[in-house]
Amino acid sequence: MNQQLTEWIYLSKDQQRHEFFGEVQYRLDSSDSAHVKIIIKPDSSLGFELTCAALAIDGSKSMMPQFAAHLPPMLRKNKNAMQPILQELAGFLASNAQGKVAAAYWACGEDGSGIEPIGVLTADDLKDHAFGGPPNWGGGTKLTPVIKFFWEQVFSQSEGKGLALIITDGAWTEEDQADLLSYSDAICGQIASGERKFVKFVVVALRLEANVSEMPLIQSRFASLDDFEHPSGTDIWDHKWMDELTDVSDLFVEMVKGDSLGIGGRVTAGGVEVFATDDLKFDLDFKLPPGIREFTLHIPDAGDFHQVLG
Repeated sequence: MNQQLTEWIYLSKDQQRHEFFGEVQYRLDSSDSAHVKIIIKPDSSLGFELTCAALAIDGSKSMMPQFAAHLPPMLRKNKNAMQPILQELAGFLASNAQGKVAAAYWACGEDGSGIEPIGVLTADDLKDHAFGGPPNWGGGTKLTPVIKFFWEQVFSQSEGKGLALIITDGAWTEEDQADLLSYSDAICGQIASGERKFVKFVVVALRLEANVSEMPLIQSRFASLDDFEHPSGTDIWDHKWMDELTDVSDLFVEMVKGDSLGIGGRVTAGGVEVFATDDLKFDLDFKLPPGIREFTLHIPDAGDFHQVLG
């Protein structure tokens, strides 16, 4: 008999999620006990740092209005909606990846397979860099070429974990999806064998009035990536909707699952200890006593972090 009575409930930053946590979710069972899953927010103070980061920006023609590129140059000032978004994302990547991020426009050219590299941008570069879109806007959307570009040229010499954000407003073709899954299998194989370091590819989608009709197709592409399984268990894909992000660090939380903080910790709730370990991971999974809807994570020398579920 299924003991789970509720769907998973996610606490957002606006729902009083403690700032120490990047993700908090729970659901109730038939005994009124809360099954809780949390992920501690990745932070350099906890030893988290990327060795390499990349930002891929959709350069297809459907993105032109977002960059105000459909307007004459003299009328574009302050109308480029992508500028602040890309500056924030690129800046956050750089701040967590040794001060730099590799950036490129993708889905460029007549068939949408072209890549137009921007280059490696430092935190100082980003202060004045104008994300105005590619010189050669694309006539289609093909994702596999930019994944190959990043994997073979940007991340090839990486000595640790890497992260690539792929910004898009549309769905790539069925043929491209097949190529993407095949290439993903090859990437996972290289990571699993120890030949290459782990890289997470996160597709960040824009929900716009112009792409409402494409939503079912976009969702199916995301579902296909989410369902992709490699025999090794290596998981390189994730996706987010831009309008659902409560914090830029939400883009990182999946990367630290299974990683150790190198210290012990415990969780108490209702006056009892519900979880304890000498090897605390970034992701924790535990159950609370019946009727209890709050807990405290205790980490020696770091502090006590209290969370109310609601």
